[in-house]
Amino acid sequence: MKNAIKKKTLSVFVAIAIVFFLGMPIISLSNNDEYRWGISKEDTIKRHLPSGNYISFSPSSKPEYDNKILSFILAINSDIKDKISIIRSEGTPQRDYLLIRDKLYSVMENYGVITASEFEKVISKLSSEYKSPNIQKDKNTVTYSFYGKDTKVLVLSYEKHKLMDCRVYHYASKLFRILISE
Repeated sequence: MKNAIKKKTLSVFVAIAIVFFLGMPIISLSNNDEYRWGISKEDTIKRHLPSGNYISFSPSSKPEYDNKILSFILAINSDIKDKISIIRSEGTPQRDYLLIRDKLYSVMENYGVITASEFEKVISKLSSEYKSPNIQKDKNTVTYSFYGKDTKVLVLSYEKHKLMDCRVYHYASKLFRILISE
Protein backbone atom coordinates (compact mmCIF):
# COMPACT_ATOMS: atom_id res chain seq x y z
CA MET A 1 0.00 0.00 0.00
CA LYS A 2 2.80 2.42 0.92
CA ASN A 3 4.58 1.65 -2.37
CA ALA A 4 1.40 2.44 -4.34
CA ILE A 5 1.06 5.79 -2.54
CA LYS A 6 4.74 6.56 -3.15
CA LYS A 7 4.35 5.72 -6.86
CA LYS A 8 1.24 7.92 -7.17
CA THR A 9 2.98 10.77 -5.33
CA LEU A 10 6.03 10.40 -7.54
CA SER A 11 3.84 10.31 -10.67
CA VAL A 12 2.02 13.47 -9.62
CA PHE A 13 5.33 15.17 -8.81
CA VAL A 14 6.81 14.18 -12.19
CA ALA A 15 3.68 15.40 -14.01
CA ILE A 16 3.82 18.76 -12.20
CA ALA A 17 7.55 19.08 -12.92
CA ILE A 18 7.03 18.35 -16.63
CA VAL A 19 4.22 20.92 -16.90
CA PHE A 20 6.31 23.47 -15.01
CA PHE A 21 9.48 22.99 -17.05
CA LEU A 22 7.67 22.81 -20.38
CA GLY A 23 5.67 25.90 -19.47
CA MET A 24 8.69 27.97 -18.46
CA PRO A 25 9.97 28.72 -21.96
CA ILE A 26 6.48 29.70 -23.07
CA ILE A 27 6.15 32.11 -20.15
CA SER A 28 9.55 33.68 -20.69
CA LEU A 29 9.04 33.97 -24.45
CA SER A 30 5.66 35.58 -24.06
CA ASN A 31 7.13 38.36 -21.92
CA ASN A 32 10.14 39.34 -24.01
CA ASP A 33 8.97 38.33 -27.45
CA GLU A 34 5.44 39.69 -27.40
CA TYR A 35 5.88 40.83 -30.97
CA ARG A 36 7.32 38.67 -33.72
CA TRP A 37 9.05 41.09 -36.06
CA GLY A 38 8.78 40.50 -39.78
CA ILE A 39 5.60 38.38 -39.60
CA SER A 40 3.06 38.89 -42.37
CA LYS A 41 0.04 41.17 -42.20
CA GLU A 42 -2.24 38.11 -42.02
CA ASP A 43 -0.26 36.63 -39.13
CA THR A 44 -0.23 39.99 -37.34
CA ILE A 45 -4.02 40.15 -37.56
CA LYS A 46 -4.45 36.52 -36.45
CA ARG A 47 -2.03 36.91 -33.55
CA HIS A 48 -2.93 40.37 -32.24
CA LEU A 49 -6.37 41.26 -33.65
CA PRO A 50 -8.42 38.05 -33.74
CA SER A 51 -11.66 39.89 -32.89
CA GLY A 52 -11.42 41.87 -36.13
CA ASN A 53 -11.82 45.24 -34.39
CA TYR A 54 -9.31 47.26 -36.39
CA ILE A 55 -8.94 49.69 -39.25
CA SER A 56 -6.19 49.87 -41.87
CA PHE A 57 -4.75 52.97 -43.47
CA SER A 58 -1.61 54.29 -45.09
CA PRO A 59 0.31 57.22 -43.62
CA SER A 60 -0.10 58.95 -47.00
CA SER A 61 -3.89 58.94 -46.53
CA LYS A 62 -3.53 60.58 -43.09
CA PRO A 63 -0.91 63.33 -43.31
CA GLU A 64 -1.67 64.32 -39.69
CA TYR A 65 -0.66 60.85 -38.47
CA ASP A 66 2.07 61.10 -35.80
CA ASN A 67 4.39 58.18 -35.11
CA LYS A 68 8.04 58.74 -34.11
CA ILE A 69 9.28 55.41 -35.49
CA LEU A 70 7.57 56.11 -38.81
CA SER A 71 9.29 59.51 -38.90
CA PHE A 72 12.69 57.85 -38.32
CA ILE A 73 11.98 55.24 -40.99
CA LEU A 74 11.02 57.87 -43.55
CA ALA A 75 14.09 59.94 -42.67
CA ILE A 76 16.25 56.93 -43.56
CA ASN A 77 14.36 55.92 -46.69
CA SER A 78 11.46 58.08 -47.89
CA ASP A 79 11.11 55.91 -51.01
CA ILE A 80 9.26 53.23 -49.02
CA LYS A 81 6.45 55.58 -47.92
CA ASP A 82 3.99 53.88 -50.31
CA LYS A 83 4.94 50.46 -48.95
CA ILE A 84 3.96 51.32 -45.36
CA SER A 85 0.57 50.51 -43.85
CA ILE A 86 -0.89 50.87 -40.38
CA ILE A 87 -3.35 48.52 -38.72
CA ARG A 88 -5.02 50.27 -35.76
CA SER A 89 -6.78 48.39 -32.98
CA GLU A 90 -9.37 50.04 -30.84
CA GLY A 91 -9.21 49.83 -27.07
CA THR A 92 -6.94 50.99 -24.31
CA PRO A 93 -4.22 51.38 -25.20
CA GLN A 94 -4.89 51.98 -28.86
CA ARG A 95 -2.28 50.04 -30.84
CA ASP A 96 -0.90 50.89 -34.26
CA TYR A 97 0.87 48.03 -36.02
CA LEU A 98 3.32 49.47 -38.56
CA LEU A 99 3.96 47.21 -41.53
CA ILE A 100 6.47 47.66 -44.32
CA ARG A 101 5.79 45.56 -47.41
CA ASP A 102 3.09 43.80 -45.33
CA LYS A 103 5.57 42.75 -42.61
CA LEU A 104 5.42 43.89 -38.97
CA TYR A 105 8.27 46.13 -37.79
CA SER A 106 6.85 48.37 -35.07
CA VAL A 107 3.91 48.72 -32.67
CA MET A 108 2.88 51.99 -31.07
CA GLU A 109 0.70 51.89 -27.96
CA ASN A 110 -1.08 55.19 -27.42
CA TYR A 111 -2.26 55.45 -23.82
CA GLY A 112 -3.29 59.08 -24.24
CA VAL A 113 -3.45 61.27 -21.16
CA ILE A 114 -3.26 59.13 -18.00
CA THR A 115 -2.63 59.64 -14.29
CA ALA A 116 0.83 59.34 -12.78
CA SER A 117 -0.13 56.03 -11.11
CA GLU A 118 -1.36 54.58 -14.43
CA PHE A 119 1.87 55.71 -16.04
CA GLU A 120 3.91 54.03 -13.28
CA LYS A 121 2.05 50.77 -14.01
CA VAL A 122 3.12 51.00 -17.67
CA ILE A 123 6.76 51.58 -16.67
CA SER A 124 6.62 48.85 -14.02
CA LYS A 125 5.27 46.29 -16.51
CA LEU A 126 7.97 47.15 -19.05
CA SER A 127 10.66 47.08 -16.35
CA SER A 128 9.59 43.58 -15.33
CA GLU A 129 9.92 42.44 -18.95
CA TYR A 130 13.02 44.35 -20.06
CA LYS A 131 14.81 45.28 -16.82
CA SER A 132 15.87 48.82 -15.90
CA PRO A 133 15.41 51.50 -18.54
CA ASN A 134 17.70 54.31 -19.56
CA ILE A 135 15.95 57.54 -18.60
CA GLN A 136 16.37 60.90 -20.26
CA LYS A 137 14.62 64.00 -18.90
CA ASP A 138 14.05 67.24 -20.77
CA LYS A 139 11.73 69.96 -19.39
CA ASN A 140 8.25 68.38 -19.50
CA THR A 141 9.33 65.27 -21.43
CA VAL A 142 10.73 62.03 -20.03
CA THR A 143 11.97 59.26 -22.34
CA TYR A 144 12.46 55.69 -21.16
CA SER A 145 14.47 53.27 -23.32
CA PHE A 146 14.24 49.52 -22.77
CA TYR A 147 16.31 46.89 -24.57
CA GLY A 148 15.38 43.25 -25.17
CA LYS A 149 16.95 40.58 -27.31
CA ASP A 150 14.85 41.26 -30.42
CA THR A 151 12.88 44.32 -29.30
CA LYS A 152 13.62 47.87 -28.30
CA VAL A 153 11.01 49.89 -26.45
CA LEU A 154 10.81 53.65 -26.32
CA VAL A 155 8.39 55.33 -23.91
CA LEU A 156 7.70 59.00 -24.52
CA SER A 157 5.84 60.83 -21.77
CA TYR A 158 4.80 64.46 -21.70
CA GLU A 159 3.53 66.16 -18.60
CA LYS A 160 0.15 67.84 -19.16
CA HIS A 161 -1.56 69.55 -16.23
CA LYS A 162 -0.23 67.02 -13.68
CA LEU A 163 -1.16 64.13 -15.97
CA MET A 164 1.02 62.18 -18.40
CA ASP A 165 0.51 61.85 -22.15
CA CYS A 166 2.09 58.46 -22.87
CA ARG A 167 3.10 56.62 -26.03
CA VAL A 168 5.05 53.38 -26.08
CA TYR A 169 6.93 52.30 -29.21
CA HIS A 170 8.00 48.67 -29.61
CA TYR A 171 10.22 47.98 -32.59
CA ALA A 172 12.59 45.40 -34.00
CA SER A 173 16.11 45.79 -32.58
CA LYS A 174 17.52 45.44 -36.08
CA LEU A 175 14.92 47.72 -37.68
CA PHE A 176 17.33 50.29 -39.06
CA ARG A 177 19.79 47.65 -40.27
CA ILE A 178 16.91 45.95 -42.09
CA LEU A 179 15.83 49.24 -43.69
CA ILE A 180 19.31 50.09 -44.86
CA SER A 181 19.88 46.64 -46.33
CA GLU A 182 16.60 46.56 -48.30
